[in-house]
Amino acid sequence: MKALIEIAPRGSVFKAARAQLKAAKKAPSYSADYHLSFESARTLFSELTPSRIDLLEALRQCGPCSALMATQIPPSMATSNSPT
Repeated sequence: MKALIEIAPRGSVFKAARAQLKAAKKAPSYSADYHLSFESARTLFSELTPSRIDLLEALRQCGPCSALMATQIPPSMATSNSPT
């Protein structure tokens, strides 16, 4: 499973869900991706603050993990010099 952050038109989540359901019917071992869509770059960057981007980078470095493991990410991995 991948987390995909994208700028997409309103309602595109339904199109992505239909495509994933169709793919899952064809291949039982199909792992759906998580789509996080924003209507504009302005909306994306207002929600994804520098601190949240740092957290996403730390999670990417950590790789697949449970929520419990994610809470144990060392602070040095989850922070940078960017202001919050």
